[in-house]
Amino acid sequence: MFRGPLSAVAEWRMRVALCVVVGLHCALVSYSAWRRSPTIDEPGHLVAGLSHWQLGRFELYAVNPPLVRMWAALPAGLLGPTTDWTGLQGARNLRETFDLAAQFLWANRAGWFGYFVVARWACLPLTILGAYVCWRWARELYGAECGLLAAFLWCFCPNILANAPLIQPDLGAAAVGLAACYLFWRWLRRPGLGMAAGAGIVLGLAQLTKFTWLILLPVWPVVWTLGYVLAPAAHACRHGVRQAAELVGMLLVGLLVLNLGYGFKGSFCKLGEFRFVSHALGSAEHNRFAKSWLGAVPVPLPADYVAGIDIQKRHFEGWWRSYLRGQWRPVGWWYFYLYALAIKVPSGTWGLVALALVARLLPKWRCEDWYDAVAVLVPAGVLLDFVSYHTGFTHHLRYVLGVLPFLYIWTSRIATSIPARRYRLALPAAVLLACSTASSLWVYPHSMAYFNALGGGPMRGHDHLLMSNIDYGQDLFELKRWVDGHPEARPLFLAYFGSVDPKLAGIEFTLPPSDGPQPGYYAISVNFLRGLKYEAPDGKGGFRVIGDQYYEALFRRLKPIGMAGYSIYIYHVTREAANCFGAGCVRTRLRPEGMCEGSVVRTQGGTRFAARVCAPGAGNCGFAGPGRQLGCALEVAGDARAGRMGDG
Repeated sequence: MFRGPLSAVAEWRMRVALCVVVGLHCALVSYSAWRRSPTIDEPGHLVAGLSHWQLGRFELYAVNPPLVRMWAALPAGLLGPTTDWTGLQGARNLRETFDLAAQFLWANRAGWFGYFVVARWACLPLTILGAYVCWRWARELYGAECGLLAAFLWCFCPNILANAPLIQPDLGAAAVGLAACYLFWRWLRRPGLGMAAGAGIVLGLAQLTKFTWLILLPVWPVVWTLGYVLAPAAHACRHGVRQAAELVGMLLVGLLVLNLGYGFKGSFCKLGEFRFVSHALGSAEHNRFAKSWLGAVPVPLPADYVAGIDIQKRHFEGWWRSYLRGQWRPVGWWYFYLYALAIKVPSGTWGLVALALVARLLPKWRCEDWYDAVAVLVPAGVLLDFVSYHTGFTHHLRYVLGVLPFLYIWTSRIATSIPARRYRLALPAAVLLACSTASSLWVYPHSMAYFNALGGGPMRGHDHLLMSNIDYGQDLFELKRWVDGHPEARPLFLAYFGSVDPKLAGIEFTLPPSDGPQPGYYAISVNFLRGLKYEAPDGKGGFRVIGDQYYEALFRRLKPIGMAGYSIYIYHVTREAANCFGAGCVRTRLRPEGMCEGSVVRTQGGTRFAARVCAPGAGNCGFAGPGRQLGCALEVAGDARAGRMGDG
């Protein structure tokens, strides 16, 4: 502890400030949950959660544990949606999950989005839990001001604001995993059966949010052993046998809660009886443990939990291509998450981290208990290292979202400079905090597309990262608003990265033609602009695989006339411009407003034709921001059919 208890008035002020910060956070999250369309994963999570409640089965979306989606689906299920489980075969594959999700959306098409809003709002307690634990842990470590700073960093972090409104496990896993580590730290300080039982229960809940928290099973014994061996007197570890027994009991309670979460379905099956799909564990035809003594060992985990780990391991064995800084390749990069953190966390926050590190080197700041730092930083470091080790594919920063609250707690110690009147630290910290918050709110509600100045901001984010870092299907309603404001935008050709059919949002469209562009308006998700090959809604009630450099070659050389959020670019291709593509034009130069629409263009074959380059009255040709019309109708550089990556 760095300070004694506050006076009653000061304590009241701190709690009021905390309530204001958390209240603003909840308002931001609630509005975002209402405004943003479902991401590509959310329909699957919602339908899987409903199946868990209604059927008591856990095959759907087995690649993630069920706690968060069950929590989200509970109020949605109470509203009485139409469900049909006749197609459920228990295959534990994502294709079955998303087929059932598509059926669910169309069966409830009259009010389908209302179920998502209710389910998203149900997840508000999870982000409140994360803010509370940040406040409580930092307060107990360093003081009241530090607790408020840690909660503030959580509440206005763009990555938290991006994930908190979603029916996905990452935010819930970050909050519950943090709570488990906090209770474990409390147990380290004051061992006892009650605290050990509480930590064990929350440990089990953390296992039910995401598989990555399995790392706590070896991490906690290591952290306890460090305290027992290196500082037994200072950390109340003199009764080693008793505390070791409590620690074992804590881990067993965690396993008990985990099995309870699955209703003990398939618990303690023999290892040799599983049908694995990953190469690491064998295959459906060959279980590598079946003929060894390990095959007879009962596994103290639910069968669906083991199957989920196996499926996720299979995904990391090279099913997906990975993208980083304009490059696609069959496997990922070990430094992907470090790079993503560097450009997705606000620069002001990184400045606070650097300031906290420098401050700890000063003589007056070296009184921090090293064991407290170990309890805070080791889980975060192991989590980051564990996820970075799996380089089969590297797509999502949210996989290491659980690292951030630990970092915020450790950084919050810089706030002790305020009551100590160390203004040489307090003033820069205040400026950095203001910059961090302002940059986050400037992009809101498009927080998923947040990139700091180092990453070039959200407009240049796709130069670095894709998928849930910028484009995960969240801007379908933004496109609907743009289309409603531009009735002339017909016909609309749409290549949308998402699992919701845009017709459910009231958007009439067709897929862009595969034999070259036709005259009309085109809305292309940035994932496809960057060369992703994936399935997209086809406008006929189904999905079709598209992409793989085609849209990159055609449209990344064009100047968009608008944007839906930061993930869908909108283009207008005139008849002359479409002919230009067919002829393989070399260059179309932009003309300022008032110039004639007929501009001479030279093609590869030496032919000349008229191409409309600027709409009359369009104004300047600069970017006007998300969802606003731009002046330029077309800009082509080089051979549109060459397939080389442009500058965007």
